[in-house]
Amino acid sequence: MAKRPDEEEEEVKIERKRRRPKKKPVDDEEDDAPAAKGGEDEEEENSLSTGNVFLDIILDFRDDCIDWARDHFPAAVAVGITALLLTLAVLALSVRYVINYINRPTLLTAIAAYDLGSYPEAKRICNTVLKYTAENDFTTRAGLYFILGASTVSIADIAWDSDRQPYYLAAAKYLKDSAEYGFLPDRQTEGFFLLGKSLYMSSELIQCRQPLERALEFVRAGGDKIKLKQIYWFLANSYFLDAEPDLPQALKILRTFQKEPTVTDEERHESDLMAVLILVQLGSIEEAEKTLAKVPLFEKYKTIRLFAEGVLAYLTAKNYKAQAEALENNPNPIAPVAAGTPVERLKQQAAEHFQTAIGKFVEMRQREIDNSHSTRWRRQAELLEGLSYQESGEPDKAQAVYLRIGESYPAYVEAASAHFLWAELERQFGRTDAALRGYAAAFNILRQGKNRSCPWFTRETMLQRCETMIQECIPLKEYRDGLTVLHIVRNVMPQITVARLRGETYEDWAVRLKQQTDTTFGDEGNEKIKEKNDKYNKAAIAFDELARLILDQPDYGEYLRRSAEDFRLAHNYRQAIPQYQKYLKVNRRDNRPETDYYIAEMYLHLDGIDQCIDTAENALEEFPQHPLVPRLRILLSRAYNEKNEPKKAEELLRTNLIGEYAPSAPVYRDSMFALAKMLYEQNNLNEAVPYLEDAVKNYPAAIQTPEAHYFLAHSYLHRASELEKEADKSPLEDVRKQVYEQAAVERQTALEHIQQAEELLTQRQNAVGLTEAEQLMLRNTLFGAGTLMMKLKLYNRAIPVLNVAATRYKDQPAALDALMQLTAAFRELGKPDEAVAALNRADFLVRQLEKTGTLPKNRDWKSLIKVQKDLIANP
Repeated sequence: MAKRPDEEEEEVKIERKRRRPKKKPVDDEEDDAPAAKGGEDEEEENSLSTGNVFLDIILDFRDDCIDWARDHFPAAVAVGITALLLTLAVLALSVRYVINYINRPTLLTAIAAYDLGSYPEAKRICNTVLKYTAENDFTTRAGLYFILGASTVSIADIAWDSDRQPYYLAAAKYLKDSAEYGFLPDRQTEGFFLLGKSLYMSSELIQCRQPLERALEFVRAGGDKIKLKQIYWFLANSYFLDAEPDLPQALKILRTFQKEPTVTDEERHESDLMAVLILVQLGSIEEAEKTLAKVPLFEKYKTIRLFAEGVLAYLTAKNYKAQAEALENNPNPIAPVAAGTPVERLKQQAAEHFQTAIGKFVEMRQREIDNSHSTRWRRQAELLEGLSYQESGEPDKAQAVYLRIGESYPAYVEAASAHFLWAELERQFGRTDAALRGYAAAFNILRQGKNRSCPWFTRETMLQRCETMIQECIPLKEYRDGLTVLHIVRNVMPQITVARLRGETYEDWAVRLKQQTDTTFGDEGNEKIKEKNDKYNKAAIAFDELARLILDQPDYGEYLRRSAEDFRLAHNYRQAIPQYQKYLKVNRRDNRPETDYYIAEMYLHLDGIDQCIDTAENALEEFPQHPLVPRLRILLSRAYNEKNEPKKAEELLRTNLIGEYAPSAPVYRDSMFALAKMLYEQNNLNEAVPYLEDAVKNYPAAIQTPEAHYFLAHSYLHRASELEKEADKSPLEDVRKQVYEQAAVERQTALEHIQQAEELLTQRQNAVGLTEAEQLMLRNTLFGAGTLMMKLKLYNRAIPVLNVAATRYKDQPAALDALMQLTAAFRELGKPDEAVAALNRADFLVRQLEKTGTLPKNRDWKSLIKVQKDLIANP
């Protein structure tokens, strides 16, 4: 009888379990007597028991998998194939990784590529290896950076001229990094040589010397002798072409170069021509001519020989020209440059040699150039051609040459010199904007090659001429042009010089603006004051920067003081005070009283009353005999008055007035006016009036006199009011009449003072202008005088005063009061037509003030005008 599938499955499971390893039975007796067994046997038994449990779990899982696979055969096949493919993929990747790891690029691979001349490939390998090289693997990194730098140098050597400098700059960076890690032992000579060469070719003429000299040491110690002459050549040129050339050192190294046995005839002759150029700059013309004679007249040397001959002719021409100018400026010198030589003959000889030089330079320019050295000489020849034209009085031809140089060699220092010389000629012709463009082009080139210079018109010469030009702009008041040039050269000129010139320019500009503000008022005057303060502020900032740059130099304190002064004159007191205090730390005695006075005064302006008092009192105590003491007392009195301590303030001013100073002294005058004003403001009129009367009498032209008259007028008016109040209290008619008459006298005196104040202020306004406070005082004197005249019934005198006030301030509400008083004056004098005309003016002003929203609300002006018109029409 056939079995069911489930029965067969159950039998299979039973059979599997039968075939499993049997567990060792454990009876109860053994459990109850554990001591009968040894500790090690028990532990082993437990371990076997645990292992059997895990084995059962594994076998059960296997059985379940087999059962699932039998029940799901297609799916099981797919899972098996997938697992096999994944295993094969992992195995393939592992094999590939092992192969790549074995064949990965290394430092040795990069060195091999470099030695074979595969420079781009060597750089690619280096960049790859750098990615997985540890930061502390100094040897590998040193080698990689060396290969990167050396390969870049080799690429730069075969690049176009215009593309070389970026390559050499990159090479120098790589080689510097390699040098920091330490060049590989067998690459030290080459490493230092290539670093020096790349720096030299990047125009870093000072920085290139140290690695070249290190390379020279390694060569002398048994290194690559082939590089010896190249090292000497680069070193000689670095001293020759430097912005501040060391010509004797260049000549010395050049002589050593010529002694090298590996130097070819062509190289020796080229070095002789370079020696000629050094000698002529050293003034050894005769030796230069002898050296030039050693160079054969071969065609291949013709180009540079033409240049040397042109230079000799140019320098000889300049010498003749200098002699002629010396004799012309001083025809009877004690030791003439060329005794007995006529000026005209010297000028003729100079002109002939300039033409000879031009001919040589033109011929050289027209020849084919076959190497970079000859190209350099040709650039210099073209510049000397332009200089020869300029020296011989042909500026148009010189400018044409300079323009050609700028277009032909835009990245070279000769172009910088050419742009500068062209700009100077443009400036002489009055074409300032074009000149500034030329200066900008020149210094833009110099910023790129900061250590290379043209020996015939050096960077230092350009900077010196720029400094002279900026200094000349100051007295000519061409401040903007000077500052523009200074902005152009700021990255090339020493920062100390830049800061000094900026400070001097802005300071002089501020002084000129200050002079203008003394005679300019209103909106224009306010703008001038803002501009003046701005220039003083910029001057102060520049001098502060200069002081920081020269901390260890004697002028440090002086520029701190100038910075503080300019901040003070800019009314920038918050920066001026600490600047003065820094100056006092450097210089404790010189200018100390003046400095303390300024600090105290500025504290007073900033409402630092206590700081002002402390500073001024300390100065008075420390310098009791100094001429500035009375000024300090006046300042201190103002501070005590602000602090509401009037007794101390008065005492200080009275000290200045007690016999120590003559009445004619300015400090006595200022103390009297200050005390009179203080007493007036305290409403102590009985004491104030005598001081005010003495002040206006003794100092009629003083700047404070109009204000003193103004105070006197108000004082007398106050006294008149007080008298009238007393009169009203008296029951006796005669007494009242007498007191009213005395009050009228007081008002008359007040009128005299107010008119004197108006007259003085008007004169000052016509002469130099008025401050805002003085303008307000003048307005009050006009309106006050008119009102006072009406009070005194002086109608004929009041009419012109009121008319002037209403006309001068026709757009202000105060003019309405003047017009209404003017109407009343005309009515009192029986002049109705003039009264109506005044009312019409008032009516028009009311409508204007209504439009602007400034009509006073204290009266119904329209009704008042209508009532007045009705009274005139129906008297």
